[in-house]
Amino acid sequence: MTNREEKQAWLDGLQVGDKVYIRTRHTKSITAIENITKTRRISTKNGHRFNADGSQYGRGSSWDFADIDPVTDEILLEFKMRKIISKIDEVNWNKVSFGNLTKIAEILDLKV
Repeated sequence: MTNREEKQAWLDGLQVGDKVYIRTRHTKSITAIENITKTRRISTKNGHRFNADGSQYGRGSSWDFADIDPVTDEILLEFKMRKIISKIDEVNWNKVSFGNLTKIAEILDLKV
């Protein structure tokens, strides 16, 4: 978000079921809004809670924080790339045919 007013307008428009991006000190996730109270306190499906202004509800310290933001195309691309990389890491390369390995090497511009 470029400024506080834009973020507040986005927060004010959130509805149950909307996807949001949650960033903590150790994790990044995309989750959905589970509940919004009459006072606009926001709860997400992964257990985070935020005040109407987007600040973390019950925030204890700077070591234990969570930020809520919109899911952008850039964030979606990052998550899709992570998923692909994770799947590639799981491949048993000994079971891939020589022909397919050669194609992969060409795509990756590997000199073999």
